[in-house]
Order: sequence, then structure tokens, then C-alpha cells
Amino acid sequence: MELNLYYPFDAIVNGNKTQDYTRHGFNAAVTGATLTAGKILKGLRFEQPSDLVQLDAFVNFASDFTLTCYIKLNNANNVTVAFLLDSTVINSKTISFSSDWHFLAITKTAQSISYYLDFALLESQTITGLFNNFQINTDANSYILDDFRIYDFKMSDLEIQSIYVAKDIGYSIDSKDFSSFGVYVEASSGLFDLPKMKEPQKIDWSDYHGTVIDLATPRYESREITLKCWMRAETAEILIDRFNAFCDIFKKAGTKRLKIDVIEYKPLIYEVYCNNDISIDKKWRQGEMFGRFTLKLIEPEPFKIVIKKNQSAANINISCDSEKSLMIYWGDGKTSEVYGQINIAHTYTGRPYEEQYALVYGVIEDIENFVTDGTIIWDR
Repeated sequence: MELNLYYPFDAIVNGNKTQDYTRHGFNAAVTGATLTAGKILKGLRFEQPSDLVQLDAFVNFASDFTLTCYIKLNNANNVTVAFLLDSTVINSKTISFSSDWHFLAITKTAQSISYYLDFALLESQTITGLFNNFQINTDANSYILDDFRIYDFKMSDLEIQSIYVAKDIGYSIDSKDFSSFGVYVEASSGLFDLPKMKEPQKIDWSDYHGTVIDLATPRYESREITLKCWMRAETAEILIDRFNAFCDIFKKAGTKRLKIDVIEYKPLIYEVYCNNDISIDKKWRQGEMFGRFTLKLIEPEPFKIVIKKNQSAANINISCDSEKSLMIYWGDGKTSEVYGQINIAHTYTGRPYEEQYALVYGVIEDIENFVTDGTIIWDR
């Protein structure tokens, strides 16, 4: 049992594709629909009956499944979900609700389809025939979808709700979980703040008021990340050993990869180094020990494109044009510095389904014709 398709609708790439964030990489072609503000980051706005999303993958509607999404109506009061065999409606349900965001879920077994709105069961219908596609229509042909998912099994009521229950945030450095050292983060800053602008060029004419400032191409300082941490251990000796092992990671050459699992399927990832001391505040005592420290990290280049390798592939291919140098951190300890007309491929060794992310750093806003066969999860 797994998540078969997941479309956050946060970007349209390679011309007209919305990306599948599961290991399958089943991207979909978007026709007419446009990006807009969503329930979670961005969503996809549908305005005309001809607006559609066409899946590259075959969805087996004959098997059990669960479909979930957020939906918001624009100048409409009703939404109709219809399952069709080609163009013939087999099962359908019309739902009325307000113009706020609502959570829609549909589950199917061999004999029935059940419709949920905001986790409440609306109706269960007996299936009257086979179907091979579905449509969402409103009485004004205007709505927004976000966080669209299809699972290959029928979820229970509790399982549906569990998708959106807050989960613990996971922190790791170079693929090592903070928790494996007994380290936990209680507060953070700088993760997605806009860094300080570099001092622009100025001209101070003596016979003019003020100064002339060049703001045509603003550039920014490095990103500063602060993590306020605490740790626990069974004894003072274990605390010292774990703290030293944690600090040893930052003594190694090169940047370290900080990964924060805060948004499902879209981790925050940074190439960082530590140039401050790591000083732990503790009180010696018999038995269980606790300590606190502040970890200050620097991301040298603050803007990047984050690409997830499709898990069925062994490599990531990237092509683009950039007059300025780009630095690519592939996530397996290897890097590439490139510029000009770029066409580069990187092959990963190891398990085929191992999760890998490539980070492309540089003056991202000046890159042109960017294309990749991976999944872009962040682009700034």
C-alpha cells in the first residue's frame, strides 16, 4: 500500500508539466489551468471547462483507491465529482459548500464509492460500472485544487485524517538524524528569511541631495541559520560522547548537508558550514543529563534550485543556459561547477530507490531554459 500520485501544484515546469512528488515521477500535462495561491503554498486554478490535467500515468480505477485534495470554489456554490467511462458518467456526486478551503476525499472498493467533505462521510454509492477517468466541475467552472493525492488502497476514516495531523519535524546533518545523538531542536531562525542585501554601488555627488544608488541587480549576503538545540543522555559520560560525535561532523572538510523534514515530500535542504563555536550549557548531576546549545550555520549562497531524483531513475539530467557560474551539489559528496550552455548528467550508485537531491546554487534568477528530468521541489 502506497501513495501512487502526489501533485502539490506548486510549480509548472518544462513548459506545461505539474510534477508528481512520489517515487514514480508520473508528471501530468496542464492545459489552461494556472498557478495561484493555494491552501499549502500554491494551487492550480481552473476557469474553463477545457482546463484540465492529463496524467502521464495509467491510474487503475478498477482497483481500490483513495483520492484526496483541497478545493476552493470561486463564485460557485456546488461541485460535482464524476467518474466516467470515456465520456459516459458512471457515478457522480454533487456537493454544496462555502467558498472557503475544504478537504475532499473519495474512497473506492470493489463495490462502492464513498465521498467525504472535511473528514465527514457524505454518502456511499454502489458502483454501477467500470470507469477510466474522473472530472471535477462546478456551476461556475471556477475552482482551485491543491495537494492532490491518489493512494492505491482504501483508507479508513482515521487514516485519512492522519495525513494532515502534525508530525514531528526531523533534522539531519549529512544524513545523520539529530535524534541519533540525543539532540533536538526547540527553535530555529533564518531558514527561509530573505538575507541581508549586499551594499549596492553608490555615487555621492557633492552638488546633489542624497546619493545615487544602483539597485538594478540586487545581490544578497550568505544565509545565516540558527538552531536552538537541547540534548539528553543517560549519564554525563554518554552526554559528552554524543556531543563530541555531533561536533565532529562539522570538523570535516567541505560543506555539510542540513535537511529538515517539515513539509511532507518537500524537505528544506541546505549546504552549510559552521564557523562559530558550539558551546553547551549543562549542569553536572548524577544520572540523566541535559544540555542546551545554539548551532549557528552559514549557507554561503542563499538561493538555489532543489531537484529530487525520481526514484525509478539512476541519474539526474540538467540542461540550462547561465552566463554566471553555477555550483551543483549532487548530494552524494560530489559537486560540479558549470556555466554557459549546460547539459550535464550525474549518475548515483547504490540502491535504486535511495532518496537523492541535487542543489543548484548561483544567480538563479538569471538562469534561462532550465530543464531537468528530476522533480523540482524548491526554486529559490
